[in-house]
Amino acid sequence: MDYHPDKRKLLDTLLKNHCINAEQYLRCKKITRITPDKSDWRQFLDRFLFFAGISLLSLGILFFFAYNWQDLHKFTKFILIGSAILGSIALTHFKGTDSPGGKGGLLLASLLTGILLAVYGQTYQTGADPYGLFLGWAILILSWVWLARLQALWILFILLCNLALIMYWSEFMSTPITGGILFSGNPLFYRLTGISDIKLNELLVLFNSIGLIIWEFTLKKKTHHADSRWAIRLLATYIIISTSQIWFTVLFSYNYGLQYKSWGHVIFDASIYTIVLACIIMFYKNRGRDLYILAVSYFSVTFAVCALIGKGIGDAATSFLLLSFIAVGLTSAFTFSLKKTAREWRLEDGSG
Repeated sequence: MDYHPDKRKLLDTLLKNHCINAEQYLRCKKITRITPDKSDWRQFLDRFLFFAGISLLSLGILFFFAYNWQDLHKFTKFILIGSAILGSIALTHFKGTDSPGGKGGLLLASLLTGILLAVYGQTYQTGADPYGLFLGWAILILSWVWLARLQALWILFILLCNLALIMYWSEFMSTPITGGILFSGNPLFYRLTGISDIKLNELLVLFNSIGLIIWEFTLKKKTHHADSRWAIRLLATYIIISTSQIWFTVLFSYNYGLQYKSWGHVIFDASIYTIVLACIIMFYKNRGRDLYILAVSYFSVTFAVCALIGKGIGDAATSFLLLSFIAVGLTSAFTFSLKKTAREWRLEDGSG
């Protein structure tokens, strides 16, 4: 669904300044399709329900094997899952990779590939490490991800790579903290509740930043991905969160039982946050033009500044009042900046 709020606001300005009348205004809206009509909403709902159905179908297949595990012979399991994958590939072959049916077939085949690897590992008790499952899954579906040009599949691929890295790091490279009520032996739950793995955060920021750069490059070249930017926004948000975790670890490392070996490490980790956030803000303000990513970046900067000042002034009662004023001031300043940026973009589009 195509939706262009900047063009709509430009038409509103022209109507307000009596440059066009109401009839011309409605005609321009219809010609440029800057607001979704019934057909746009119908297409959106069709695609959403189609891909949601595919995801639920793959989940149902997973539950089918889990419930009937003892009653199915091992060869029956592989025949069933293999037939489902071949059927998905056949759907893509007959529908074509550019059609929704073809893309849905590749998405289903990619999801079933993970189920196949899980069934194989449980059947023969290979003893493979969990990170190997996610890494092998990502490698096996890479060609389908490239052919489908579907944002959901790219997100699945990036998610699998992140899970493989997190699992590998948690098993071989990190020494997890065992204290606290939120501690769990599960590395994914520990990843969501702890911020002490600063080296892991650095690797995640590096890997996902490279993915974001490649993604923006392919979007500019119009070779992959289509009309919406939800996947890019999701990936950029995760990068900002991981980078913010590095900043908070620098400030509150002693709270998590960590000690930096030298001031060089502190400066290096603090520089990562500053450089990454500055690059994101500069790019999406001047070239990428994405108010959502800018808003998330400004939100992170607000918290980072408040955390830095709060660390310095201590826990006095007056410090909370001071931090409140600082947070309100930064929020107001960034809101004004977002409005100014949006206004500049509208003027540039109008002049073009």
